[in-house]
Amino acid sequence: MKMFFRMATKGIFLAAGLTATATWALSDVPQLRTIRNLNRTWKFIKQDVSGAQATAFNDASWLSVNLPHSFEQPYWRSDMAEAPFIGWYRRHISIDSSLLAEKRRIFIEFEAAFLVSDVCVNGTLAGTHKGGYTGFSYDITQYLHSGDNVVAVRLDASWNARVAPRAGEHIFSGGIYRDVVLVITAPLHVTWFGTFVSTPQVSASSASVTVKTEVKNDAPNSQSCRLKTTVYDSLHSAVATGEVTRTIAAGMIDTVVQTNLTVANPHLWSPATPYLYTVSTEVHDSTGGKVDDFVSPLGIRTVRWDTDNGFFINGEHLWLQGCNVHQDHAGWCDGTTNSGSYRDVKMVKECGMNFIRGSHYPHDPAFSDACDRLGICFWSEMCYWGFPNTMGGGAVECEFLSV
Repeated sequence: MKMFFRMATKGIFLAAGLTATATWALSDVPQLRTIRNLNRTWKFIKQDVSGAQATAFNDASWLSVNLPHSFEQPYWRSDMAEAPFIGWYRRHISIDSSLLAEKRRIFIEFEAAFLVSDVCVNGTLAGTHKGGYTGFSYDITQYLHSGDNVVAVRLDASWNARVAPRAGEHIFSGGIYRDVVLVITAPLHVTWFGTFVSTPQVSASSASVTVKTEVKNDAPNSQSCRLKTTVYDSLHSAVATGEVTRTIAAGMIDTVVQTNLTVANPHLWSPATPYLYTVSTEVHDSTGGKVDDFVSPLGIRTVRWDTDNGFFINGEHLWLQGCNVHQDHAGWCDGTTNSGSYRDVKMVKECGMNFIRGSHYPHDPAFSDACDRLGICFWSEMCYWGFPNTMGGGAVECEFLSV
């Protein structure tokens, strides 16, 4: 972990809860959707190989690796990444015939892969993603068959003038350096990161909660969708609930907005009291049965910037004191673990700080989770680096802030 200590002076995004605390956690919520971790048993080669997407391709001579993984492992802060800048990953996955018979939807989700990725399933291109720090998801149902299947990923980490960042003071290493999961849902389901939870009105006596949920109907016919949303406190006691019904046409996405949720006497999130609620979303189809469920974070708080007096959270002035944090670790490059992210944030907290600027790109979701749980205000950057002139006279950073 590289940390650059300074006082933050710009806008921030306040981490507001991606996992629950106390004696109950998101992992305790029974879910209808299946989430299968795909981090283990990949084959890797750091070179471009013709035909490596084919199911029958022989990868026996390739290196066996687990994710997260970086092209530059082991890594001891060399001046720059080493050529070649293209690599391939391959993995076998087994699909039960019952999943296909039940018309389940099967997605592969990457938290990030650097820089330009081509994801193939059984020899067919499922999608191309450009950008090394953001996640992406593909519905791969149509490419799968029962039994053994092969996922092959080609990664091009070469410098690309059309893909940010173009320059910077850190190493841009190729690799599938964050988690990969297989997600299996019903045809009627909440989309990838398909909820947006906000608290328009907050006081010591009550907080209004608005939940926007994207629900997709992948069934061949329209479906009556009943959406039930419940807000739970950290002990899994329901503190607010609401329902709404929609008819969603085949193949369509409907954004369902619920504004009638109120939490009485809310526990307010702050660095001193990082209290987290959980929003549980249940999807019921035309038969009335529950077919999908989805959990979302919620930290209830107010924030305000004052020109003369600085930053306020929950009406109280807060002096922000913190550091910049990069994502790489000695030896591991940027292929770091979720527990490593938690350790880094915990070290910052134990130093007496309350703020982190995520240098200089969107960080791993686990990093944001740790900020939420431990009580750290997090400024998540989505920045672009470039050169101010054709002579390359130094890099210039332009930052897009989430406030």
